[in-house]
Amino acid sequence: METKYSRAIWITIGVTFALIVATIVVWKLKFYDDVNARLTKAEADYQTAKTTADTLERELKAEALAKEKLLLAQDQLAYFRSRFRALNLDLTPGGPLNRSWIGYMNEYFSGYGLSLRQQLLRAADETGVAIDTKIEVDAPPQMPENVTAPPSGFLKPTAGAGGGTLNVVVTGDMDSILRFLDRVNRSPILMTVGAIKLEGASPEIKATFTVTPYLVAKGPAVKLTAPPAAAPAEGAAPEGAPPEGAPPEGA
Repeated sequence: METKYSRAIWITIGVTFALIVATIVVWKLKFYDDVNARLTKAEADYQTAKTTADTLERELKAEALAKEKLLLAQDQLAYFRSRFRALNLDLTPGGPLNRSWIGYMNEYFSGYGLSLRQQLLRAADETGVAIDTKIEVDAPPQMPENVTAPPSGFLKPTAGAGGGTLNVVVTGDMDSILRFLDRVNRSPILMTVGAIKLEGASPEIKATFTVTPYLVAKGPAVKLTAPPAAAPAEGAAPEGAPPEGAPPEGA
């Protein structure tokens, strides 16, 4: 009988010891897993921070460049608004929105197209060239709620497959054609001239080109935003440019 009790005691002690060992092993494995998980996360966080730090200087330069572009575009737009024909857009619901819509309709239907035609014909008359072109102005929005402000600050009122461009042909001698182009550049309507094709001989030279007339938008609804801050390539000199859709400098 004593032998049985002794054996039972030893078995109990052995099982208890095994459970204790197993528990210690399980806790150690859990501890090691936790430590390894923390180490893995710390390594990933470090790599992320290192990658950010490696590109931080370039990103800061790109951000500064984007802000410079925005300031340049705002200065250019402010000049264009004071120099060329413009349309005020206040899209506040109620009175301001209705007034903007009425101004939009008046400008497009009775103002802009007529003024543009007069400017081109006057330029041709003053410089002695014959001009051939067709001007068609886009229809305005049908309701006040459809009026939207252009993100670039420039509207292209003229219609056509060319996306707001006019096909223009002028005929005359070279000096007269050059004076015509200069006269267009001094017009109260902002216009850019596309590639010029010359045919024939003086005094009957035919110059074919495109003209893109703009209507400058102003008012609280027109807000320019900074372009995406793309990091410049290593060793590349930064360049400044107005926002997409704006006419080139010197237009």
